[in-house]
Amino acid sequence: MYDNVDYVAALDAADELPSPFDDGTADDEGTTYGEFPFSFLAALLEELNPPADAYFMDLGSGRGQIALAASQLRPWGGCGGVELLPELHCIAVEAQRVVSSQMVDQNFKTTQPNSQSRVGDSSDASKHPSPTSNCDFSFKVGDMYSTSSIEALTDKDCPLVVFAYATCLEVNTKGELQKLTDALAYVPTGTTVITVNRPLASHPSGCSSGADSPSFVLVRAVKGPNPEINGHEQHSTAFVWRKEV
Repeated sequence: MYDNVDYVAALDAADELPSPFDDGTADDEGTTYGEFPFSFLAALLEELNPPADAYFMDLGSGRGQIALAASQLRPWGGCGGVELLPELHCIAVEAQRVVSSQMVDQNFKTTQPNSQSRVGDSSDASKHPSPTSNCDFSFKVGDMYSTSSIEALTDKDCPLVVFAYATCLEVNTKGELQKLTDALAYVPTGTTVITVNRPLASHPSGCSSGADSPSFVLVRAVKGPNPEINGHEQHSTAFVWRKEV
C-alpha cells in the first residue's frame, strides 16, 4: 500500500502541524522508530480473537502499518493510532486514504453482476465482505502519554484493544512501563492491552493495591519471531493485559 502513498502531500501536510521538538515534547532518544512483524501480529490477534465490534488502537503508530494491517486481518468496529511525529502521522493518514480507496474499488467489483454465479450460490463474493468493509479509521497526532490523546480514541462504546510496540519506550527501575501504565489508568475496565517486549506496571503511580484501585492483570505472554531483535533467537514477547476496575 505504501508504494501508492503520496509522500509529497504527506510531508506538506506535516509542515502545517507543530513539531514536538520545538516545545521540548520530544527528543531524538525518545522517538526511536521500529516496525513489528505482521506475521506475529496476525498470530497474536488470531489467538486473542477479539469481538468484531472492538476498537484497535496503536500507541506510537508511526506510519500506521500496525493499525492498517490489523484492519486487513479481521473485522473491527474501528482502527486507529496516536503518533507524536507529524511526518509519520501524515504518512499514516495518506496510507489510510490509499487503503480506503482500494476498498471502495474492491467492494465495487465484488458487487457487480457475475454471469457465472447464481442466486444463493455460496461463492458469491458480495456475501463475504472483507475485514475493512465497515472499519472506521482514526489517526491522531499527539503524545501517547497524554491522557487527552488516549481519550480521543477511547471514547468508544465498544471493547478496546490497545497495542504498544514497547521495545524502546521509557521504563522504570524495575524495567516496567510505568509512564504508559499511568497514561492508561482511565481506559475502560476490561480493556485488553498488548505491550511488546516490556511489561506494564501492575498499578498506576500513586495507586494502592486495593480492590478499588485501577490495575492491569497479565493474562498471557506470547512469543513470536521478530527479525528486528538482535541476537540468536530473534524473537519478541507480547504481554497481554486486562484492565481491572
